[in-house]
Parts: sequence; structure tokens; C-alpha cells
Amino acid sequence: YNNENGSQTSIYLGGLDPLRQHLYYLNFGYDFAGKKPAYTFYYANNQFFPQISLSLSDVSTPYNWNGKIYWEREKQNRVSFSFFDNRVFYEYDRQALTFGFQNINLTNISRIELLAPKPNQGNLNALFLTWNYRNTRAYPYSISPEDGVDVSLAVEVNTPILKSDYAFTNYSAKLKNY
Repeated sequence: YNNENGSQTSIYLGGLDPLRQHLYYLNFGYDFAGKKPAYTFYYANNQFFPQISLSLSDVSTPYNWNGKIYWEREKQNRVSFSFFDNRVFYEYDRQALTFGFQNINLTNISRIELLAPKPNQGNLNALFLTWNYRNTRAYPYSISPEDGVDVSLAVEVNTPILKSDYAFTNYSAKLKNY
């Protein structure tokens, strides 16, 4: 991976148990010059209804800020609960309703005194709700879906009630047609 100190080395581990009840992966690296870790961790538990997912990450992200490169450290924690329903209209379609909580902490790595306007920093704490429907199909020699649609609708509410430094609501939609 790359960060503000150049190229770094990381280790990737992942796994799935034979019953597909536990899925996990970890991508971990350490920047000895910056004296900080970088990691992405994901775990999904399919033993219960709903599916419970947990993700944690701490990464350095570059932004082009008015022609200058600005590095920001993003720490994210997310827990979600997903309810799946298969065969909604056809035998191969499926939908999921997911809700949860996320915390994103933004801090600068680069100096921000020379940047205008100044980037926002602090905590973004939100509740989110996502609905996804798809009837995509892949065939024996396919490397990706070849026909069908994938539709997602999401709302994310950041509020001071959740100790967020900012209050806003983000609505998003995604449509993929194969």
C-alpha cells in the first residue's frame, strides 16, 4: 500500500469456514517511519438471522486539494445487520435490507495551514439503512454478471445525538444493468 511516506508492505489474510457461517479478512501493514498501523478488517457472521457484519479500518488517504496533495487519516468502525430474502419475483433474484451504525474519524496528516478552504475534520457518526435488489446472473465461464439488474437505495443520517461533529443526511442510489 502507499501512504504519505511512500510504498509500504502489508499482509493479507482471509478465510471462510466450510459451512460458510464465518467470513473474515485482514489487510495489515505498519509504517515504521510514521509509527502507525494501517489495516482493514472485516468479519461476517451468518450463523444467525440477521447476518451480523463488523468492519474496522485505519488508512491514510490522499486527496487532490486545489492542486495540492492532502493526506488524511481515516479511522472507520462499522457494525451492520442484514436481512436477506431470496426469490422475490424470480428464482434467481434476491434482496437485502441492511441497517447499522458507523463511526468515521478524520484527522489530517498533511499540514492544513496552507490549504484553502480548510478540510473538515472530526467524527462522523451515523445510522444507515440500505435496500438492495438484484437479479443478476453469471454463467459457468463468467467472471462477472452477464445479465440482470442491481439496484441499491441508501440513507445515512449523521447527527450530534450520536456524538457526530456534523449534522447532515446523505441519500444515494445505484443502478447497474448487465
